[in-house]
Amino acid sequence: MTMVATIHIPRGDKLSQFYGNAEIGTRERQLNQMTNYFFSCKCERCGDPTELGSWVSAVKCHCSVGYLLPRDPLDQESIWECAACEGTESYNPFVSERVEEVKEEARVLMINVQGIGEKIKDFSLGSRVITKIESILKKHSGVTVHPNHYALLPLKFKLLHALFNTNNPGLPDDTRTGLCAKTMELIDEYLPVYNILFPGLTPERGQ
Repeated sequence: MTMVATIHIPRGDKLSQFYGNAEIGTRERQLNQMTNYFFSCKCERCGDPTELGSWVSAVKCHCSVGYLLPRDPLDQESIWECAACEGTESYNPFVSERVEEVKEEARVLMINVQGIGEKIKDFSLGSRVITKIESILKKHSGVTVHPNHYALLPLKFKLLHALFNTNNPGLPDDTRTGLCAKTMELIDEYLPVYNILFPGLTPERGQ
């Protein structure tokens, strides 16, 4: 068996095996690991409230300035606190209700546009899909949850596909330029998060 590293690993660093889905937040990953593998992960990402600076679990605080993060991400009952106002909330119901709201709206939308993003050639259809996704992102990004929140990542991925596949050569130049600008803006926002969740030359990055 040959193993190939996707990033530089300094001599003496620990190697770890990943279990589960790197695109979801620590609390959900920990629950999945305990349910399916009967252990609680204590890796660097799991132990960091910001998840290595990705902020993929952060929820907007009621102060409307900062974001709530778990004080101890390895504790399912941990208090969530805001660095901006120093306010605290329990996961249930404040944090969980906001996360579930975003996840449910994203789930319904993804079902409605299932398979469309990869096949869009009609600009009218593509525009409707793009508008639907953008409306949810506008509603929740930085308002309900952090713009990098894991519940929004599948929507951003679908939006990238829709923007790319809608931008066909038959469109007017100004329309294509606008679609390209939106695509590049989204990539600039999306890629830094993926560089943290999937560092190096990974299949996920290639998609």
